[in-house]
Amino acid sequence: MQAAAELRETFRRDGVVIIRGAVPLAQVAQLRTSLEEVFSRSDVAVAGMRTDMTSAARTARMDGHGDTVLEDQPEEGAPAGKFLTEIEAGRTHRGLREFEHHSALPAVVGELLGTTQLRFFGDHCFLKEPGAGLQTAFHQDAPYFRWDGDMAAVCWVPVDPVTASSGGMRYVKGSHRWAQFAPRLLYSNAPIDPSASSYAPELPGDAELMATAEILSW
Repeated sequence: MQAAAELRETFRRDGVVIIRGAVPLAQVAQLRTSLEEVFSRSDVAVAGMRTDMTSAARTARMDGHGDTVLEDQPEEGAPAGKFLTEIEAGRTHRGLREFEHHSALPAVVGELLGTTQLRFFGDHCFLKEPGAGLQTAFHQDAPYFRWDGDMAAVCWVPVDPVTASSGGMRYVKGSHRWAQFAPRLLYSNAPIDPSASSYAPELPGDAELMATAEILSW
């Protein structure tokens, strides 16, 4: 693992850093089990903060907004997979909450930020199955938060093998220092709030970002 000071400098400069081996594989396996349990629940009272992106994209197409949906051509013969997200699942799922508060991850984040005190904000779980046929829009996380500040880290912890073609996370290098843009629908480049352009600029489209910015992915 790289020295903490080097990782800290990379994170400060680029806004993103990869730390391999940060979480023991046994804890990753436990997280995978927790996520499977989260997304297998059908109790609306428990899963009330879930969003079915597949269904939302279908509705957008029916309403005549299909041109904004970020399609992703699934492999031939792939089953029709789901794209679901759920926030704050750790509030009701003990295994996920245990990972968030007591796995190796908090200590790694504390070391990266150079602090001995952390405040946990929340979780955002993604399930994107093969054949889902949707991309996740480029977006900033900050507009979705209810706090301001630079002493923060958003951690992506994949529990399956990931490649660029299977949905590896992509980051726009240095974009943590950009102005704050209007939040987007995650299956679309369209803003969540249709009137957002009156108070926040829209993030450049995917094609422009890919052509003009440095995209980091692992």
